[in-house]
Amino acid sequence: MLQQLSLQSQDANNIPLYIWEPPSPHAIIQLIHGTAEHARRYDYFAKAAASQGFIVAAHDQRGHGSAISEIYPRGYIGEPHTVLDDIFVVNRYLHETYPQLPVIVMGHSWGSFEAREFAISHPDQLDALIAMGTGDGAGLVNRLGYSVASLECSRRGTHYYSRALQELAFGPFNRAFENPRTAFDWLSRDPAQVDAYLRDPLCGFTMTTGFFKALVGLTLTVSKPRRIARMRKDLPILLISGANDPVGGQGKGVRAVARTLQKAGLSEVTMRLYPEARHEILNELNRDEVIADLMAWAQSVIAGDKIPATTTL
Repeated sequence: MLQQLSLQSQDANNIPLYIWEPPSPHAIIQLIHGTAEHARRYDYFAKAAASQGFIVAAHDQRGHGSAISEIYPRGYIGEPHTVLDDIFVVNRYLHETYPQLPVIVMGHSWGSFEAREFAISHPDQLDALIAMGTGDGAGLVNRLGYSVASLECSRRGTHYYSRALQELAFGPFNRAFENPRTAFDWLSRDPAQVDAYLRDPLCGFTMTTGFFKALVGLTLTVSKPRRIARMRKDLPILLISGANDPVGGQGKGVRAVARTLQKAGLSEVTMRLYPEARHEILNELNRDEVIADLMAWAQSVIAGDKIPATTTL
């Protein structure tokens, strides 16, 4: 069921692509992973989705997983546009290989912001959008963060592993939880999943200054009203997060994103927040519930059902 391919990027770089394909697929989920992790962490979800007729295609982003190389060492992604270009290359491959199948673009965390940007830049290349573990990029804190990351890039270069930026970006996330057992308790309530993350040599590493500048810049960009206005007004969108996810401001940021999208005239915005759940809802105690809800929404979208927009924000 699982295939590993290698695509060529627009700048002749290697894009490792994993495809979980069922015997008779009726749709595709193009999955974009988050920071300091990799595509094969989504094996459980991908197999569940494949059992319901979805191809799941996920690539390792530059500086991550099997895409780590001498040119793109761990945590380094190069110029900000290159990772976005890679998403387009994968999307184009999927459309060319499976021309009759609709494509749902789904991103987690960093990947959710990239997925939102893809929906802005390539509105006709996706049939639906799932932003999981996302947040609101607007506001003073992010603008200050971008200034700090830019200054650090100027001082140290874009390849520098900045513990200061790492702490600034991720340090506050654990503080919302009493007596954390590890530095990554904010990811999930399930200690087994947190421990698996800690054991994985391809997870939890320090990112480069260039990455942080690109990340914060992306969160600011996708939050601009003039950019959001470029999205298809009839695009089905699912915002799905844990209610205790610090990336989404314990739900406040996710609600803000939903309001902004609806204010821009997008008519099919659905939001789901899971009580007590944290950042990685596909690795949470209730992950089977999350997957069932994701599949139900995706099946409805593919069937062309009218999905009521979220009204309580």
